[in-house]
Amino acid sequence: MLKKGINQLIKKYDFQNFLYIKGEDPWFVLFFKDNKKFSSSQIKTYYTKQIIKYGVFTNGTHNINYCHNPKIINKILNAYEKTFKDLKNALLNNNLNKQLQNEEIKPIFKVR
Repeated sequence: MLKKGINQLIKKYDFQNFLYIKGEDPWFVLFFKDNKKFSSSQIKTYYTKQIIKYGVFTNGTHNINYCHNPKIINKILNAYEKTFKDLKNALLNNNLNKQLQNEEIKPIFKVR
């Protein structure tokens, strides 16, 4: 239910070119790619800041268990809806960097 809902929101906001989900229930991860104007780390930083602002503490990973009842799933999806709406506006207005208000998240490990 959560994975399906997030995928629907990715399509609704036309983010398929730089956001996608990998993994199967009960564990899946949201991945970020560069888009035309912003790096994957800039987008992920903005996403993380916004999703936390809306009450969901995640960096894009979801480990679903029996505690995730429909009420919790709807809360998470509502936070995604608000976050994706904000992200869409930041991308359209070309001001994502201004809205970061902190350094972007950088990967600790790199593939050689």
